[in-house]
Amino acid sequence: MSCKGTNSFSTHAYWTEIPEISANENDLPAKFKAYNLDIDNLKLSVEDNNALEIPSPLGELLVVNIKSSSTMSPALAEKFPEILSYEVLNSETVSSGRIDINPSGFYAMIKTGSETYFINPVKKGGEEYVCYFKGDANENSKNPYFEQNNN
Repeated sequence: MSCKGTNSFSTHAYWTEIPEISANENDLPAKFKAYNLDIDNLKLSVEDNNALEIPSPLGELLVVNIKSSSTMSPALAEKFPEILSYEVLNSETVSSGRIDINPSGFYAMIKTGSETYFINPVKKGGEEYVCYFKGDANENSKNPYFEQNNN
């Protein structure tokens, strides 16, 4: 099934906004921007810089400053060098965040003032990503951070 995000197109060295993605509509957030990611090019950029461009759910590309911040012990990090973790540092547009890059893809949780948003792959190891605000997640979505209200 093909699902449409909100439209406006931009291209960058590793993020390309796309008009639709191939996924089950019930697995997706209620509202999102869809992107293709060239993860190999992104990894090269991370190796060369302390900054990274990431999309926002509003269709903007934000430059975030990052620093390596492994959550694994040094021995485990040495055993699994393909798992990378970064802390997103405070800036004018972002208050904090985490970025993880692993064989399943690129994952980000970004806080911008009172809003939190996520960037997740549509399918593990795939090139298609969704970028959405926390409030747009639904219980069926593949958002690992979804919190169900049990009122």
